[in-house]
Amino acid sequence: HLKALHLATKMNDSVSMAIAINSIGNVNLMIGNNDKALQYFKRSLELAQNRNNPLGIAINMNNIGHAYEQKGFLTKALRYYEVSLSINKRIHSKKGIVICSNDIANVLGKQGKYIEALRYSKRAILLATEINDLDNLAYSYVSSGALYGEIDRKSVV
Repeated sequence: HLKALHLATKMNDSVSMAIAINSIGNVNLMIGNNDKALQYFKRSLELAQNRNNPLGIAINMNNIGHAYEQKGFLTKALRYYEVSLSINKRIHSKKGIVICSNDIANVLGKQGKYIEALRYSKRAILLATEINDLDNLAYSYVSSGALYGEIDRKSVV
């Protein structure tokens, strides 16, 4: 990714630069360097904004949400996921809507808002089914099952 960034910078290719920077952010996120990931995602976001690329903006907003979620800032993460969801709805990116709905459901579940989380998770199931997105469909089913389990556990206590 660093080599790709170097080449893209050399060619002054802002699209490839944004993709490489985003990818470097994702690597940092995977290894737990959340602050560094945020720096890369924000740089990639700026490039997407400069090019007026709504999909790139939505992707980076979602990734920023992931970094904040990993840092434990759930409310902040939720705001970024909601902005990303709004952009994905505006540009009719069904896959983006599914991803953001799952991410929002995950944060709401962590906040103990199981019923609200379940609404997002069910929406993700319906849309993932419609577009035949099997990876996100499987994730949505597992998430929904866990939410039902939490709801059931809370009603027993």
